[in-house]
Amino acid sequence: MIVPAIIYTLFNMGHPGAHGWGIPMATDIAFALAILAVVGNRIPNGLRVFLTALAIVDDLGAVVVIAIFYTSDLNLTSFFWAMAMFVLLIIVNRLGIYFLPVYAVLGIAMWLFMLDSGVHATIAGVLLAMTIPATARVDVPGYLAAVPARLREIAQGIDGVRDDIADINQQAAIDEIDRLTEGLQSPLEKVASRFAAPVSFVIIPIFALANAGVAFFGDSPPHFDRVAFGVFLGLFLGKQIGITLASFVAVKARLAAMPDGGSWSLLWGVAILGGIGFTMSLFVAELAFDDASLLASAKVGIFAGSILSAIVGFAILNAMASRSKSR
Repeated sequence: MIVPAIIYTLFNMGHPGAHGWGIPMATDIAFALAILAVVGNRIPNGLRVFLTALAIVDDLGAVVVIAIFYTSDLNLTSFFWAMAMFVLLIIVNRLGIYFLPVYAVLGIAMWLFMLDSGVHATIAGVLLAMTIPATARVDVPGYLAAVPARLREIAQGIDGVRDDIADINQQAAIDEIDRLTEGLQSPLEKVASRFAAPVSFVIIPIFALANAGVAFFGDSPPHFDRVAFGVFLGLFLGKQIGITLASFVAVKARLAAMPDGGSWSLLWGVAILGGIGFTMSLFVAELAFDDASLLASAKVGIFAGSILSAIVGFAILNAMASRSKSR
């Protein structure tokens, strides 16, 4: 994340667009993984996990940057109450409470206080997600041990005459299976699965359409100026340099290992996909610039950097994967 910010700053230091250094820092999870999916199963799963984790941490980092550097007029009282809600959420988690409406109510309260504090309310969503239990109430071995006995109870009451189940013992067995099945999935997994479709197919497209508008033609189309150029190079060059360099240092220092089935050439291709900054970059640009011309230039740089990163990243990964397959 640091390298793209440095590249942008080199082009804009001392100029009106200098405040936009955070724009090329984050990776768009959905679009980067979509490009990787096009390459197919020829890419090792370890690299898919790497890109997913990378994009998530990038976005979390971008949220921190937003909270610290793109927030004005901080209301300390509201911020205190937002943090109080966060502490309550942690306590609820530690008490082992799995009832999701409790987290929803406290999360909405935290979001409202965070919004009023002046800190961008996106951070409330990140903090809420950190507190929702990620472990299930029922483990898989326990589930597999308990369910067969309940199924036998149901089967014993079936006489082949009735299609429905009316016996009270059978109903109790069904309720028990339902309870065990419900407990097999953690609250965090439930939230993720329930909201995956609306987020992917409704929220993200609405966000993209609402924030991506740039008039490329007309009386004053945006120019590819230093802001656009800084964003473009920050995304396309900065992300691949930063990701590859950080990975190289981590592996050589034995702080991490190469993802299973990966190679430096494949990791470089994945690093280029890290330059697809689309939605998060647009989000930061909206916060960074009040000036319409600067915002339009930033969007041009975002489009150019993201599209080129997608094309080049796909081409390299496709070529490397085809070469590995031919061997």
